[in-house]
Amino acid sequence: MAAIIFEDGFFHIRTGRTSYIFRLLSDKRLAHVYYGPLVDASGYEKLMPEVKWPNYYETKGIWLPEINIYDGVNIHENTLQTNHSNGDRMVNYAYLNHTITNDSLTVTLKDTINDIYYKLNYRVFPSEDIMEKTIEVENNSPLKITLKKIFSGLLSLPAGD
Repeated sequence: MAAIIFEDGFFHIRTGRTSYIFRLLSDKRLAHVYYGPLVDASGYEKLMPEVKWPNYYETKGIWLPEINIYDGVNIHENTLQTNHSNGDRMVNYAYLNHTITNDSLTVTLKDTINDIYYKLNYRVFPSEDIMEKTIEVENNSPLKITLKKIFSGLLSLPAGD
């Protein structure tokens, strides 16, 4: 059994006993799908939690983010927050690509305005039932950026009943 698979826009990271699933949305953002006991590699749609709350856009259903980079609008805790030397603080990222190598996954996101890349790294230790998440920031723009906040990841879980 492969530790990491990508199928129909879903990333499925598996250890010996657990599954961690997130997906690529049509707007090129990433949404958390599932974290829990090991599941089969099919039927991911039914696992997606729909989170409903009143918000600025009056959207009826919003998916939990896999990564939350400060954009000035959302209400989730930020995984990453930056200040740019031009005074801008917002980042609008989009999925660029991903690579899977053995038990590692790297998902590359790109700022749609500046030449700044965000790499989400996942490494699996299947027999130990451990998954490691890290984030890299690569600034190829002429702007200087200050990392105000950087967490290794965000685990978005739906509220319980």
